[in-house]
Amino acid sequence: MSIAEYQIGLKVIAHIDEVETVDAIVHELTSFAGSYGFTTVTIAQLVSPAMVNNDRIFLTDWPQEFLDRRQAENLVIRDPIVRYALRTKQPFSWQTAYDHADRAGQQMLDEARDYTQNDGILFPVYAFDQVPGCVSLGTERLDLSPTQIKLIDLVCQHAYMRVASQLGPFPYEIRAKLTNREIEVLHFAAAGKSNWEIGKILRVSEHTVHDYMKRASKKLNTSGRTHTVAMAMAQQLVMV
Repeated sequence: MSIAEYQIGLKVIAHIDEVETVDAIVHELTSFAGSYGFTTVTIAQLVSPAMVNNDRIFLTDWPQEFLDRRQAENLVIRDPIVRYALRTKQPFSWQTAYDHADRAGQQMLDEARDYTQNDGILFPVYAFDQVPGCVSLGTERLDLSPTQIKLIDLVCQHAYMRVASQLGPFPYEIRAKLTNREIEVLHFAAAGKSNWEIGKILRVSEHTVHDYMKRASKKLNTSGRTHTVAMAMAQQLVMV
């Protein structure tokens, strides 16, 4: 990366700070990414749309036909890039996600190539008191130096946080104030333990475990055990 590239990156960050609308922020990011050969930009929260309302952050310039199909078949839940993003806090290429995907996941990425998106890179975004997010850039051919990746990551992180500040916070981003015991119960539930098993581990009755789960569900505004555990994980209250 040259000094000129670094200076351009700093100017883009300054422009992102100056503009006041989400469209303007995305425009600055898209123009910058385009200078490195990226043809699509996606800004999204790494939270399942099945678990929240549609008012989450999801901005992309992918073809509408592709997006409609993903939504109709709820493919985002099986998206290998999304799945891999939840496993790491480091930028990674789409090819890396492809290499770790099952056959169905690899087929999804193969179909993306029909839209000239042969590869790309995803930059995970993790910040205190927020659900995870990401910026994913698509291209026909990925060819970047490690220093260029670091610079693009810096700009993407900044753009994401500015978009999040403009659109949020969403109701599900407000971290629920769970008690330590409620978090313990959800931790074991996330590990696949039944209420009876959790009760034996914590030395309380199965009924008491049910009450803790019910209170946590009310605080997280969820319905059902699976939804409650998923929301606690999305808010990073429970880690597995």
